[in-house]
Amino acid sequence: MIIVFEDAEWELDLTRVSYQQAMVIQLYTGMSIGEWEDSIDVKEKTDADGNPTGELENPPPEWLKSVGSLYWLMRAQAGDKIPIAEMDFDFGGFVAALMEGLAAELERSRLEAAARADAAERPDPTPLSSPPSPRGGRQSRAPASRRAGTRQPPALPAAAGVTGSG
Repeated sequence: MIIVFEDAEWELDLTRVSYQQAMVIQLYTGMSIGEWEDSIDVKEKTDADGNPTGELENPPPEWLKSVGSLYWLMRAQAGDKIPIAEMDFDFGGFVAALMEGLAAELERSRLEAAARADAAERPDPTPLSSPPSPRGGRQSRAPASRRAGTRQPPALPAAAGVTGSG
């Protein structure tokens, strides 16, 4: 996904986390990578019937470190070498840019899925039967199973003393 932040376009790919990056994130947040990914998600509040209210739940306390490590990962994937504990950035600005990047990525995925579905509904342009082959001048009268060729079978050697009359 592309995140526009700090007057630059950054690429963030959560499917491309190296072992070293995963270890830094785990040590910094105290969570496994799966827990870290889950902690980044912000959930929507629901009413007593389980319907979404449109308001977001307050994120858990570890969310701050989770988002910070997400920013660090984005910068690390761009080749920046910043110690995770020493970085500083506009937290609210990054979260807003992250949400815009996620929305754009979701829209791109939706459009790609719609295009694939549209392509699947179109008829196959391949004809059901192949056109007849062009006929040459004269067709061979040889049976189809017989191979035509100029090669003759090897001559058998004549047996010593055997004559052709018997």
